[in-house]
Amino acid sequence: MAIHFDLVYMPASVEVEGHPGARSMGTTLIGAVQLENREKVFVTALPRPIQESLRIHIEKLRSARLRYADGRAYEKKIGLLAFGTEPNADANDGTEVGILLDITPRINDAVGAAGLVAT
Repeated sequence: MAIHFDLVYMPASVEVEGHPGARSMGTTLIGAVQLENREKVFVTALPRPIQESLRIHIEKLRSARLRYADGRAYEKKIGLLAFGTEPNADANDGTEVGILLDITPRINDAVGAAGLVAT
């Protein structure tokens, strides 16, 4: 499973009961802010199954060997994010949505030729 987060912008002219996706998708509200101009921004979350192809891609990214430009292994703990797009599952119009993946190596993931472990 993965957690799908959405940042939803609503113009001041749009009234929403609760938060976007609450009834139609079962989203959870993480937070909401009303801007000075009365527009609103919502952050929602929804657990979703992760496709096997994406899971494999994330594992490949997590196992990448991090090195300095001179070839030395990078030995410190590091957090990694990956950005991309995928087809919009909520529309059939060819649009895509942006994705952000946390690919930070887990404690037991090897990172480097010397068998270094992220701590």
